Amino acid sequence: MGAKAIGRAVGRNPPLSPQAMSEVVRTQKRFTGKGGLEIVDAMYKEFFDAVAPTLEELMLSELGWGPEKACALAEALPSFTSCRKLS
Repeated sequence: MGAKAIGRAVGRNPPLSPQAMSEVVRTQKRFTGKGGLEIVDAMYKEFFDAVAPTLEELMLSELGWGPEKACALAEALPSFTSCRKLS
């Protein structure tokens, strides 16, 4: 049985594909430890690849997203193979 994603928090960002998250990590975050970027990339990809295919519903209404965030969601959506409902 799949799970439901938590949503409905104004200002919350869409789920990002591992590629998109890697770009965020590389351009918007700072790491002090050696190899930090690679570790975060690997951890996020492992998490995303384990969770995204299991979610049956994404609750995304009333988040106030514009086109940029909608495009980020569109990139990630194919990974949500068990998703049957967007609300």
